[in-house]
Amino acid sequence: MGDVPPTLTGIKFLNTPLNNEVLLEAGVTWAAGENFFLSMQATTTLGDVLVRVQDLKLAGTLRMTMKPFVRHPPFVSQLHFSFLGKPDLTFDTSNELLMTGISLSMPMLNQWIETSIHSALVEHMVIPASVAINLDHVWIVRPHSASVPCHLSSALPVAPEARAVSRT
Repeated sequence: MGDVPPTLTGIKFLNTPLNNEVLLEAGVTWAAGENFFLSMQATTTLGDVLVRVQDLKLAGTLRMTMKPFVRHPPFVSQLHFSFLGKPDLTFDTSNELLMTGISLSMPMLNQWIETSIHSALVEHMVIPASVAINLDHVWIVRPHSASVPCHLSSALPVAPEARAVSRT
């Protein structure tokens, strides 16, 4: 996700008539940072073109749904993420003709890339669509210090090489 973590503002929990889920909404702003870029290759009549998407910035209202509840950590089985509306997305593109290193100005290619990225984001992450993360197989880390109690079910998978930092 780059060097810069996302910023969350205006976090609120929402009441829901269902007893097996928690809804959280927050404003999210994310700037990918200068070390983050996406590269793709496109074939044109001029030859293969390397397209770089960089200086990516994203802002919008994100809803996280946590459901269903389970009896063991992390206490929910899935996280669902979706934007409430079309998020603001800005980025820069640069194009280079491969094999020659010549920089190109290709406004139509840049417009197509921008439209494609916006469409994919709306199709997969704006309500009613969502991205789901399954937490059923999250590794629970056992503390390495005997002074920190650990009351976890023995049925939970635990990575043998995992170590937790004890909090004092």
